[in-house]
Amino acid sequence: LNNCFGLSSSSVYPDDLGGNHALESYVGHIEGVDRASQINQKVNLVKTHELDLYKLIPSIYVSRNGYDVLKSCWSFWNGEISPLDIAAGRYRFGTWSNHILSWSPWKRKKTLWLKYDELVDGSFFPTALDKISAFIELPIIADKLPSRESIVNVDGRWARASNAEKLEITSAVNEVFCDYNAKCMDFLGYSLQDFGD
Repeated sequence: LNNCFGLSSSSVYPDDLGGNHALESYVGHIEGVDRASQINQKVNLVKTHELDLYKLIPSIYVSRNGYDVLKSCWSFWNGEISPLDIAAGRYRFGTWSNHILSWSPWKRKKTLWLKYDELVDGSFFPTALDKISAFIELPIIADKLPSRESIVNVDGRWARASNAEKLEITSAVNEVFCDYNAKCMDFLGYSLQDFGD
C-alpha cells in the first residue's frame, strides 16, 4: 500500500516491526493506531492478525493457503511453537480455519477479499491493484513492488529470504492440520497434501 498507493499503515500490535526503523520506513509503517488515522486523510489502514472484532469497519482481508500460514507462523516464532500446536490452534491466533471463518470475507460487508497469491504472482498483481484502487478509491501511483530480497536486506524476521529454513510438514502434523482445517481448505479451493515421512 505504501509503494503502490503512497499510504502509510499501522498495526494493532505495539512495536510491530521490532523497532526496525529502516523497515518501518521502507513499508510505510507508523507506530500507533492513532497516528495512522491522523496521517492518512482518506484511508485509515491498520494491520491485524486477530479474529474479526471490527464488523463495521471496511477491511481488506488477505487469505493464504493454510499450509503456507503454518510454515510462516513456525518461522516467525523461530520454531519455538511446535508445528502440532500451530496446526491445532494452540497458540495465540487459534486455528487457520477459525480465523478465516471469523472474517468470512466472501460475505462480510465492506470487505475486499484478496488471496495472497494475487499479491505475489506477477500475472495476478495488476488485477489485485485495480481491486484495491477501486475499494479504497485512490489511484495507483506505482504498479510494481520492490523485490522480496530488497525487503529482506533491511530485515530478516518479518520478511525472510526465499532460501531461509522452512518447516518440513510431517504426516503427524498434516493429520492434525487436516482435522482442524480440511473443510475450510476445501471450501477456499486449496488442496490438501499427503506428507509421507
